[in-house]
Amino acid sequence: MTEEKWFTYAEAAKRVKRCHRTIRRWHSIGMPMEWKIIEGQRTRVVREDILLAFFRQTLQNSPVHQYRLRAQGLPNTAPGNRL
Repeated sequence: MTEEKWFTYAEAAKRVKRCHRTIRRWHSIGMPMEWKIIEGQRTRVVREDILLAFFRQTLQNSPVHQYRLRAQGLPNTAPGNRL
């Protein structure tokens, strides 16, 4: 079994190429995070699979992202769209 990867706010932001404030906002609107003790300090962390699922969902719901997909001629993958 593969070991789970955990990210702090800064590491998660770097992983999805967003600002750490974006990760904090995602947490405030419902992305589940946990507390872990890292180097003696309680720190908020998120599992990689949860982070990436939340990121994909955010992209699918973004009208800007969907516009860019249409402009590039890629299929629209947002739920509820007919192909």
